[in-house]
Amino acid sequence: MLQNWCMDYIALAGVNCFLRRKQKLRKLLLVSALASIGSLLIHIYIADAGFRTILLHFGLNSIMTIFAFGWKDKKFFWENWFLLYLVVLFLGGVMQWETSLGIPVSFFWIKAIGAAVILSWLTIYLMQKREFMEKIFRVDVMHGGKVWELNAYWDSGNLLQDPYNGRPVNILQAKLAEQIFPEKNSYMRLVPYCSLGNTNGLLSVCDAEKMYIYLGEQRLEVKPAVFGIAEEGLLEGKEYDVILQASIMEKER
Repeated sequence: MLQNWCMDYIALAGVNCFLRRKQKLRKLLLVSALASIGSLLIHIYIADAGFRTILLHFGLNSIMTIFAFGWKDKKFFWENWFLLYLVVLFLGGVMQWETSLGIPVSFFWIKAIGAAVILSWLTIYLMQKREFMEKIFRVDVMHGGKVWELNAYWDSGNLLQDPYNGRPVNILQAKLAEQIFPEKNSYMRLVPYCSLGNTNGLLSVCDAEKMYIYLGEQRLEVKPAVFGIAEEGLLEGKEYDVILQASIMEKER
């Protein structure tokens, strides 16, 4: 019962952190304690192995999910349920892997701490990855009768503005800039900027006719769209082609 209590609490805490449910840890501790008691009773009173497995994997997991995170709608419930189930399977797999490394079964608490550390590291990594992906937006850049579908990263640290017209300056991958602005030398201008290691830089800037930023079902129009041309190699190989200026979405709403 104590072992189940420990593992259920680790699983609930991981789901709570990753999905940002903001439930108090003492509540999760209580729910995991009740779940461990329920698991013990099922093992004692249910003789049929198949029925016992169904109750443990689906019945008890569902009750634990509702008690821990509540009920808002079906989507909310299934998000919690599936992730909790996956985390429990993950923890079980880690425990088996630790046993295969030669850690005795009797050393449960050492293995539980190791599983919790691995789950914590994985949760932090996935949360950082999700936060990064939430800042990636699809954009359409229109210029010279052509349209380029690109990925853009919203960067709160990019505060560059064009001093000539006050518009926000986005940063564009160098190789794409050659395609979008083949005639750039005829109207390119230089904009001063500051960055780490470069306090007196000059950035080549061009204007595209229009850019659309897609925010879910909403579409923002930026007209004209100002692009600074990144140094070659700076954005190549990244998950995005454009760095959006921090205030561009507020300015264009």
